[in-house]
Amino acid sequence: MKTAHQPGSQPLEIPESIPNPAHEPRTLPTPTTKPVKAPEKVPEKV
Repeated sequence: MKTAHQPGSQPLEIPESIPNPAHEPRTLPTPTTKPVKAPEKVPEKV
């Protein structure tokens, strides 16, 4: 936290990062586990 001060006024506390009310944190979709498929055997051509 930084302090800004000008003579004749009260010290002002400035946070390191100013929160932006318009910016909403992005919600990540919950990963869904898909069932593992067994590989199908392809008949070999002779």
